[in-house]
Amino acid sequence: MPKRLNFKGLTKTDLAVWEQFCQENKLTKTDKPKHRSRAVRAYTPTTIEAGLSASDLEDWECFCNSDDLEFNSLPRDMKNHENTDKPRRIRKNIQDQVRTKQKAQNVKTPGPSQIDPKILKCLNSGNLHPERTLDLHGMLKDEARKTVKKFVLESYIDGKRLILVIPGKGKDAEGRRGFGPLNQLIAPLLSAPPISQYILHFQNAHGTHGGSGAYYIYLKRNKAL
Repeated sequence: MPKRLNFKGLTKTDLAVWEQFCQENKLTKTDKPKHRSRAVRAYTPTTIEAGLSASDLEDWECFCNSDDLEFNSLPRDMKNHENTDKPRRIRKNIQDQVRTKQKAQNVKTPGPSQIDPKILKCLNSGNLHPERTLDLHGMLKDEARKTVKKFVLESYIDGKRLILVIPGKGKDAEGRRGFGPLNQLIAPLLSAPPISQYILHFQNAHGTHGGSGAYYIYLKRNKAL
């Protein structure tokens, strides 16, 4: 009888069956059959072991009677009873990330296509008057960002539809008028979630309300009111 087990030709499923057999029959290093032939005659294959050939059963007995190879020394993946060829289940956090991404893709970006053409025409002609106005002059960017978010949310909760934000035209580093830091902050801020979910459309105001130095923001209808 060889002193070491020969793994050649045995699958991981076979090794898993060996483990179950040894555990059921309590064949350990200290409690093993003294005579090989007697152990084979006394053994009756169960349903799960009936598919093994005589050669596999012989190697099985050799494995159980081996002095220099304990069962607990098997690699972890060989002791796993599950079929390792099956694809692993997707983790919950990955599923949540996919759902979040799909939900974000379904949110429509504010734009002219989201409102009635008649309302858009009135905005362009300055015939609609804002229900609330926010002036950002004198604020820093971080303060202005927080203030605009709070202003939009509170206006939506109160059921307002048309509001006006005035960042001013300002100047950039090259001295170009109309490209000030606050003016360039508004459009990206209103286009990004979570604030965009309350907005149907925004655009530069009519000249009577500040022109390129102000923004009309047309909010969605609050169905909770």
